Amino acid sequence: MVMTSVLAAGLSAASIWMVDPVSVDAAPAVEVEPKVMTGSLDAGVYAGRQPDQDVVVVSPLLQLGVRARPEVELGLSMGVVSLSANRRDTGPVRASAPSNFVFGTRWIRDGVGDRHHGYLGFAFSLPTSFEVGADVREANRYARASRGGLDPWQWSPTTMGVIVPVGWSVRGRWFDVGADGALGGLFSAGGDLDDPGFVGQVRGTAAAHIARVRLGGSLAAVYNGRDDLGPLQTSVNPFAELALCAREKVAVCGAHLHAGASVNLDAPYGFGPDGMRVWGMQFGLRWALRDIPDGA
Repeated sequence: MVMTSVLAAGLSAASIWMVDPVSVDAAPAVEVEPKVMTGSLDAGVYAGRQPDQDVVVVSPLLQLGVRARPEVELGLSMGVVSLSANRRDTGPVRASAPSNFVFGTRWIRDGVGDRHHGYLGFAFSLPTSFEVGADVREANRYARASRGGLDPWQWSPTTMGVIVPVGWSVRGRWFDVGADGALGGLFSAGGDLDDPGFVGQVRGTAAAHIARVRLGGSLAAVYNGRDDLGPLQTSVNPFAELALCAREKVAVCGAHLHAGASVNLDAPYGFGPDGMRVWGMQFGLRWALRDIPDGA
């Protein structure tokens, strides 16, 4: 009987030692960063009257990024371009085709409170069409022109690209400023094997925050060695964004409506001498959605 009582007491003490949080140091909780999905869905639109035709070009573009870790983001983008023209000599003309498929990764650097944001990446642009006609090439040319010539590797059919993008921005309470750019090469992947072409772009952006509205603009310059109409294009790009959040959460808002314009300044697409006087509009939605931890 005594032995049984001692054994029972020992087991009871052992069970208390195993479950009592005061008696045992608890294992430190590992904080798991929430996954982030970034992206945008917008459409570039150009509509103009020209000496030989009236033309409308619409180019929707979807961009997606997944940041499973705070410092690494995997992304892709894919679009479609559609041309509708009424030409003086041949009448109505229609053409459509997918854009290039672009995928890559970026190393992300966020500062304290997400005020500073920077990235350095590496991306490939793969053609989805290897034999295209003159109308599809013209549609892609207007898709580039309606965006100020930016990201030409997205709208270059039968062309493969290798791109290194980089960017940095600083956000204050009432304003933000930033700069981004990219360097790379474009190579023929179908049809006639033309010489490789260097591609580079740089853009500076500034914007002010008024309640849920962000108003700003950017100045951009693009060099596209594969554009047969002219390699250099500069543009001014005013824009407006509306945060789809309560006013007190604007700084971390995950969704914005976006509208902007791209006004080309010089030839081949701009308003300078011998320019085509092309400018375009962009409308869309941008987002950065975070996982919500259980119990939050």
